[in-house]
Amino acid sequence: MDGRRIHQVPNQYHCLRSGDGPCSVFLALILAVILNDKIFCKSLVRLGFYLPNIASMVAISVVWSILYMPTFGPINMFLTSIGVEHPPGWLSSSQWAMISIIIMSVWQAVGYNAVILLAGLQSVPGTLYESAEIDGAGPLRKFFQITIPMLSPTLFFVTVISIIGSFQVFTQVNVMTQGGPGTSTSVLVYYIYKAAFTYNKIGYANAIGWVLFVLVFIFTALQWKFSNKDSHVN
Repeated sequence: MDGRRIHQVPNQYHCLRSGDGPCSVFLALILAVILNDKIFCKSLVRLGFYLPNIASMVAISVVWSILYMPTFGPINMFLTSIGVEHPPGWLSSSQWAMISIIIMSVWQAVGYNAVILLAGLQSVPGTLYESAEIDGAGPLRKFFQITIPMLSPTLFFVTVISIIGSFQVFTQVNVMTQGGPGTSTSVLVYYIYKAAFTYNKIGYANAIGWVLFVLVFIFTALQWKFSNKDSHVN
């Protein structure tokens, strides 16, 4: 392959897994609310959701690659068993490859986000909920008028951390798709890796790396500024 092609950056090169951060935060919020209630074996359930975050990303990627196998993968076998005639090609399809990585990444990150949000939930004074119940507030009203406002600094922190993490995706792509099919899963960090070590464009890769640094720095500065603002208000 001609090394000059590295300068042709098509629209398919993703610097961000669109939908990953917001989706993982939304699911983590729901999970944290559920775990904050009285459930059976709460500690074991929390541990079970958090384990994917401390597992090896290489091992997780290999396991999900097997799950995504188009013919003999457990996911497509299940879909076929319930009547889906043409299940997705997942990693072998340019249409589904990025979606497949997003699904796996959300599954891996949601437990970590839920633990942070759960810590924020447990710091909300119970007297606020008691007062709301006396005023006749239902579960939805208490959630949107008490839980969300009180949890907003934690939600902001988790959202920013998730977005920063989405800029740094590499292992999943390198193990599962190598940027393919075509360039459908070529995220920014993997593109830097290919530019430097496959096409030997060290200077070009260094320039992209600085762009990535600036993007991450901006999100980090925003998180630091707003978190300090919230702490002063409180």
